[in-house]
Amino acid sequence: MRAICDPMVAAFRETRHDIGDRMVAVTLSVGFATHGAERAFASADRLLEAAGETIHSAKLEGPNRAIEYEQRAQPNGAVRAAATRFVP
Repeated sequence: MRAICDPMVAAFRETRHDIGDRMVAVTLSVGFATHGAERAFASADRLLEAAGETIHSAKLEGPNRAIEYEQRAQPNGAVRAAATRFVP
């Protein structure tokens, strides 16, 4: 996914649109979760929830971000969602 998201975010960051008498920039926030051998979700619903949480995190971090869902274990044994940012 990184190979897809990095160029997309860069293209949005670098592109300006001429609209009438103004140059307008469009921003992009990407948050994603992947299911596979390294990270398995219990259900499709949980995968979609994780992606949604990560999109929200990307938007909170600011424009032109792409982040990947990551789970982090807490000292009490609970699992908390976190996001790993990889595109400034």
